[in-house]
This record gives sequence, structure tokens and C-alpha cells, in this order.
Amino acid sequence: MPGGLLQGRTALVYGAGGPVGGAVARAFAAEGAEVFLAGRTESRPVIAATRTHFLTTRAAARHMIRQGSGVVLMFGGSGPQTLRGLGGFKIALDAMEGQRRQWALELGKSGIRVVTMVTGGIVETLPWQTEGREEIVEEITRSAHLNRTATLEDVGNVAVFIASDRAGAITDATVNISCGAIVDY
Repeated sequence: MPGGLLQGRTALVYGAGGPVGGAVARAFAAEGAEVFLAGRTESRPVIAATRTHFLTTRAAARHMIRQGSGVVLMFGGSGPQTLRGLGGFKIALDAMEGQRRQWALELGKSGIRVVTMVTGGIVETLPWQTEGREEIVEEITRSAHLNRTATLEDVGNVAVFIASDRAGAITDATVNISCGAIVDY
């Protein structure tokens, strides 16, 4: 798309096989970015998630440093609240927030911004066969302060904004699109 917000940009979307990563990849491509897709297996041990994010960021940062700009956009940052049953997933989110803060400090002088997006849960991404799905959907919906929850389209739109020059002053920050379900701290 000529003239898109990300025209002439290159994006590496890790986790592009999933619904959230796929929504971001499609939104980036629609705004003119050349998009490369990457992913991993279904398993989500805490160590694998944090290690993989660290290694992916380190590899991408080498290229961004050479060009003097870039954006590392992370998904699912932590917050002060937690829910029963999140276990290692919550621990991984907290660890990734620590990575965001450190990467922002280390990469900022090279013109690289590091931002986390939190969603509070995207109902569209929950497989219909998920045990307790109805209760999960009710909790996500009940927690939202708006009369709706965030959608995959919201994720893509906000990700495009964060990656664009229009968000050029945003770094070492969390962008909260949880419709109020996650209270900022």
C-alpha cells in the first residue's frame, strides 16, 4: 500500500502463527511493511518463552543498531494484578517486562524504542474447545471498563501505530489496550 504508515519498513513478527501475531503481521503488511514471520512450537515453558524473546530481540537489535532505528514491540506485559491458574505464564510475563526495561535502556541511545502492549485477553483467540472457555470469556468481559473487549483488529491497529513514526516518542512503556481490564500502575 503506497503511503502506508510503515512504508519502507521491515518487520519481523515472532509468533506469527498465532492469532495475535497473525493480526499484527497482516496489519503491518497492509500499512506497507515488508513482513517476515517466525514462530515456535506449542510448548510454553517459562524459560523457553523468556529465552526465546531475549535471543530474538538480541538478533534483531544488531540490525536495528546498524541502521540507527527500530522498534521492539512485546505483547502481554505484566501488571500488579494476577489471576489464579496463570502459573508460569504470569512469571514469564513479569520476566519479559524486566527485559523490556533493560532493552529500552540499552538500545535507546541507538534510536531503538522498546514497547509492550497489554490486552487483558482477546476473546477471539480462545479456542472453542478450551476447558472453562465460557467462564474465561465472562471474566475478560466483566473486567473491561468499556462495553467491549479488545479485538484482533485493535491489536493490529495499535501495533501499527506503535511501530510508526507517529509514536516516535514512546519507549520503555506499556500501551494498554485492555479496555480497562488491566489497571495501569
